[in-house]
Amino acid sequence: MVIVCLVVVAFGIYAYKEFMRKPADLTKSDAAERILASDLYSLYSKYEDSANKKYTGKIIEVTGSVVEIENQQDTLLTIFLGDTLQTGRISCLIEKKQTVTAKNITLGDVVKLKGICTGYLMDVEMNRCVTVK
Repeated sequence: MVIVCLVVVAFGIYAYKEFMRKPADLTKSDAAERILASDLYSLYSKYEDSANKKYTGKIIEVTGSVVEIENQQDTLLTIFLGDTLQTGRISCLIEKKQTVTAKNITLGDVVKLKGICTGYLMDVEMNRCVTVK
């Protein structure tokens, strides 16, 4: 009976810790890869399967020119990186904590953003992006 109680308590502690765990702070995380926005888009548009294996789910740092900024009700900020010659872009959904900092970015700026690559849907999608100095 004592062993069963200890197992239940241990499981309860583990479940509580997992439930309360916060996502990793990307400002302090190292990027698995550093790449230009135009190169990343080209890889995904030509070799989607191999690009997915290499980048999806990984933290990557992308450098590129801001071609569009989408601000939805001051809560969701998406910055699109690319160049005017390409049809596709890199869609970077900014981490909520970084929204104030990212609002200083304007069209045409060349910026470095770090985030988690989630794949390719017309644009290369990145989530939880933070600015890199």
